[in-house]
Amino acid sequence: MLGTVIATVTWDTARQTADTLDGLKDAIQNAEIEEPAPAKVQGPDVATGDGLAMAYLAGAKNLIGALEEGGDIHQLTASQIYGVDYDDVTKDQRFMGKVCVHQMDYGATPHGMCRSLGITLKEAERIHREWFAWVPEMAEYHAHLAEQGDRKRKGINPFGIVRKFLGHYNPNDLFNWMGQSTAACVIRRAMLRLPEYLHLLVQVHDSLLFEHPSQTVDEATQLIEEAMVYPVEINGYSVTFPVTIKVGETWEEVS
Repeated sequence: MLGTVIATVTWDTARQTADTLDGLKDAIQNAEIEEPAPAKVQGPDVATGDGLAMAYLAGAKNLIGALEEGGDIHQLTASQIYGVDYDDVTKDQRFMGKVCVHQMDYGATPHGMCRSLGITLKEAERIHREWFAWVPEMAEYHAHLAEQGDRKRKGINPFGIVRKFLGHYNPNDLFNWMGQSTAACVIRRAMLRLPEYLHLLVQVHDSLLFEHPSQTVDEATQLIEEAMVYPVEINGYSVTFPVTIKVGETWEEVS
């Protein structure tokens, strides 16, 4: 197939080295597409998808209000935990905001945060305290999910997908699954909305990789955006997940 990069990997043993994996990743991502320039759709991606889902699932009013005014969830978080204006948040602060969103959405404690973020326990306690003071609904939602999990050993996401927990159960597993499965359902439904003739190469977590002849990229980009941007109902809210589309010659360029 013209322009398609194909990699076949056979795992003979679990003892693969990090160097081997990194080398394979670099080789695949830097492989050039001969003629069709691929367009990668990132949306909803790990940077916003499950975090947005958890905000609406919890009914976090402060966070939702800011998001619906066009705010970025990770920049908003950084603004709160660092006490700076939204527009003054640095790239490093936004990255920390992103990590904190995932940490606290999924039930991390200050002790866990100080280990994973490389910060002091005192700083982790401050971030934890200020975040939940701003988003108190998240703690209430966690308590609701934990009670549901303890009683029924299952969760149901907004799309009606059921996850049963057998054997060992940790409430954090339910927190993780709820946000991630909701974002996954959003992208799966978007894939069903795509025209069949669009050349979808692969889905990677919460992003898609397409390949098209150079002369049709603009048209394909418009069709992809129309399919990917659609409202879904979450906890009584009509939510549209943001989509970012990049065009390049290699997978790495659009990652």
